[in-house]
Amino acid sequence: MCDCLKITYHVIDDPNPNFTIEVSATGTLNGYNTYQFTYLGVTYFIWHDATNNWYVSTGGYGVLPSVTGLKVNTDPCPIASMPTWLPEGTFDVFTTAECESCKCIIVRFQETNSSPMYDLELNNIGIYNGKSYWQFTINSIQYTIFFDGVDWQIATDGLGGTAIVGTLTGGLLCPTGVWTLTPFIYVLDVSSCGCTKREDRYFMKFQSIKLPSTFVEQNRGLKDCCCKQMVLASNEPESWKNDITSAWIKVTSDLDIFNFVLYKDGQVTTYTPTINPFVNDSSAFYTTIEWKDVLASDGIGCYKLVIEYQISGISGTLEWGEYQLKQYSIQNALKTARIKAIFNGYQENEGIDFTASNVVSTHRFFGFIGNRQPNMELDNLIYNNREMKRNLRENLYDYQIITDPENECIITPMVELYLLSENELFISDYNAHNFSYKYLDLPVIVKESPSIDYKELSRKAVLTCTVEDKFKNKRTYYNG
Repeated sequence: MCDCLKITYHVIDDPNPNFTIEVSATGTLNGYNTYQFTYLGVTYFIWHDATNNWYVSTGGYGVLPSVTGLKVNTDPCPIASMPTWLPEGTFDVFTTAECESCKCIIVRFQETNSSPMYDLELNNIGIYNGKSYWQFTINSIQYTIFFDGVDWQIATDGLGGTAIVGTLTGGLLCPTGVWTLTPFIYVLDVSSCGCTKREDRYFMKFQSIKLPSTFVEQNRGLKDCCCKQMVLASNEPESWKNDITSAWIKVTSDLDIFNFVLYKDGQVTTYTPTINPFVNDSSAFYTTIEWKDVLASDGIGCYKLVIEYQISGISGTLEWGEYQLKQYSIQNALKTARIKAIFNGYQENEGIDFTASNVVSTHRFFGFIGNRQPNMELDNLIYNNREMKRNLRENLYDYQIITDPENECIITPMVELYLLSENELFISDYNAHNFSYKYLDLPVIVKESPSIDYKELSRKAVLTCTVEDKFKNKRTYYNG
């Protein structure tokens, strides 16, 4: 016998289209299942009289005076394969069939972009408003899928609840289709059961990112000043007199919210960082702080660059760095050096494609860049008379980058960003005791791996790295 019955009906003079519902058996009468449903406050009963007739009535099971439909058949299930129902004053359309695949559905569910994907096969619990309903629990939250009489809903406060987190409009037989979801549900796809495991294969791709995070250091009793980076700026055009700081973030979708905010002494600055999209990465964005513009708008002082974000429903702030802005002068620049990088490749550690974006950033530190060595390459020829002549000479200049004992906030970006990810690298030195004062945005490339000398009983360390000229054009040769 049919435990679940699909009913399609239309009431005479009702302008609405046909209604299709599913009802579960409520009991038995005369050895046959009984069913009931309600339309506009009127309850209809479906039952068999133990001879040859199925009835639809309004007076109750076995009550003949109020018959509205009749089907002559002794089949144990009043399905559509039998003779059609005979209308008796209430319905001009009335057909029945066994319930379809909505007894079982497959729910693919993910609460946020970073949450695990759940693939659940659910059997119906019962009938509500003429249709099946289901329940499942994820992270101690019970979700109920039910039909409210008009639309399919997903609620977190039980059957018929009002805490709705998902809606599928329309009175479909099964809750399969495109759902309208509240923001914290990332993906919900409902489909009918029935596919074999061998056939039920699909490919799905979801973006996963590493959420920004700020590391909070433990207090281990060592007194040390907060780590600030000095930046210099000038109203003069020379690039080596004006520092630049770039910052970036990657999001998951257009629904995510973020902003680059620059603070001076705890207050938002007049200067507003501009948000720029990456050319080849639609989910990543960057800003470039031109400190000469900050100097003009807000003056010298202590600044903090912060990224405020809400990604996949998770809110937070990332402190990019603290900066002490000073006016460029020989006195302020003394004892410092600077590397300037242009990033134009794929940075795997952050999952951001910088290609064609040409993001510029500088990094000033107390230290020294110099000790230039020619590393001359020699190619001489010996003639038959045993005379030697020059064939080729080439100077392959290299330079040393040496920091003063510095904190982690100065050393780590050099190792993990500027010397690792640069596509173009420029060096500048501002020391009075340097052999040459010409090292001002000189183009170079990393020659050897940087090394770090950690100081005993100290949090300071010294970084040393050898770089060489980017362009190898300092040579002479025989051109005969």
